[in-house]
Amino acid sequence: MMVSGRVVHQARFYPVNAVSKAQTAASVGPALAMLALQMMLSEVSGLVRTNLSVTSQVLTAIRKDQWAELTGLVAAIDRAVDQAREIESVPTSLWEDVAGSGALLQKQLELYEGNVRDHVRRIGEADARSHREYLQTNAEVIAFDVNALLSALKAWTGYHALHAARARAAGREDAAEAHYAEVIARDT
Repeated sequence: MMVSGRVVHQARFYPVNAVSKAQTAASVGPALAMLALQMMLSEVSGLVRTNLSVTSQVLTAIRKDQWAELTGLVAAIDRAVDQAREIESVPTSLWEDVAGSGALLQKQLELYEGNVRDHVRRIGEADARSHREYLQTNAEVIAFDVNALLSALKAWTGYHALHAARARAAGREDAAEAHYAEVIARDT
């Protein structure tokens, strides 16, 4: 730089490429790391969505299987109760058709009783927001479990009504069977 014909300052020019490469490398490093992190998060999010979808499908298949087992038991018991009402008796052949259902009905009853108890507990301990979220997320499952519990209770009651009627009929000749019929009625 010149003032009154004299050089007072000088400027030195550096090639832009040398400074730019260093600055670019310094600024691109964190940006690349952030980009890589975003890509990994996106991949994890996709895997989580896939996992949730597969889990939902598995749970749906399990519920369908459980429902099929329960409805089969309910239908068999209902049919036996209807036939017993029609003939006003529980003959041996009718009882033998359903006699082995007791343990399966007990299993179904305990399963759905436990599920409904868990829903009630979860709803009872939640604050208003969590309560609403739980109901929104699990409404279908709650309705399924309550309906299944009612069906299991209906079948359980029908099964024990048949069992008590069978014991009562046998109680005409055996006092212990008559007493057993009373015990069944009391416990049901």
